[in-house]
Amino acid sequence: MRRLHNLTRVLTLVLALVAPTMASATEPLHDSLTVDEQHGPFFPEKCCWVDKLETRKFIEARMAEILGGCTAIGGPVGGFRLAEGKIWLIGLYKCGGSVPLKEIYPELGDPIFANWLNGVFFASLDRICVLQHDRKHVYRTELRLEVKNGVVTDTQRQQTDEAICLRDAGYQYGLGEKYRKGSGVTPDDAQAVEWYRKAADQGHGYAQYRLGEMYRDGRGIPQDKAQAAVWFRKAAEQRIPGAMEALRQMEASGSVNYWSVSNCGRLIEHTGQGVKHIADLDEIAGSAPCSQDISNSP
Repeated sequence: MRRLHNLTRVLTLVLALVAPTMASATEPLHDSLTVDEQHGPFFPEKCCWVDKLETRKFIEARMAEILGGCTAIGGPVGGFRLAEGKIWLIGLYKCGGSVPLKEIYPELGDPIFANWLNGVFFASLDRICVLQHDRKHVYRTELRLEVKNGVVTDTQRQQTDEAICLRDAGYQYGLGEKYRKGSGVTPDDAQAVEWYRKAADQGHGYAQYRLGEMYRDGRGIPQDKAQAAVWFRKAAEQRIPGAMEALRQMEASGSVNYWSVSNCGRLIEHTGQGVKHIADLDEIAGSAPCSQDISNSP
């Protein structure tokens, strides 16, 4: 039994080390903690997963995960809840779904008082956003818990200022999407435009495309086809799907007459002095790459 337990731990740690170099590897599974209505990742002070009761059935389930081809290492992981000053195991989760507690721990209740937990633990609760520049997850509440035999003896809580997210282009774009679609908020095109513009000014390609749409359609802002073309162009330079086609349609309808696409898939601005090469768009336009330099063509 102990040899099997040690083998699974060694295999899990080895996979944790090599997973970042595996092209097919995905984000590891993490234990989680629920406190009131907030929920998020739950970690021990030392790497990497919160201890579970190492019964034979649990070890067999872990071996099945390791040998079963799951690239999201760590399972089964625990879903824990903090209630009445104690930590409870309320569920187990693996690749593809949950594992009933009674299947792994038939002799115990549901939930299970986690009286085997000791030490310092950290929890990040209620994710607010994922910062665009470094993909960092920002949570509303950060907890540090000191635990003895499953009982929380000390709690330190830190609240995160949501303004961190409000300055992030990805979050701003998401707010624009919410207001445009009315997802969880009252639909408001003017608010959508405001948030799209904040994100677009920071170079967010999808926000630039949406802002072009709003200008083209006169939603939340007076219709302005020239401004629409400007923002579609910026999005097209970043190869945002749909941006190139939007420019083509505007040109075909006569809305703008100074944008075109060359046969070799390049976006061209027509000026009084000739044409200016704006961006290579081979992938978007579906054309094969070409070496012709048209930046100074008459």
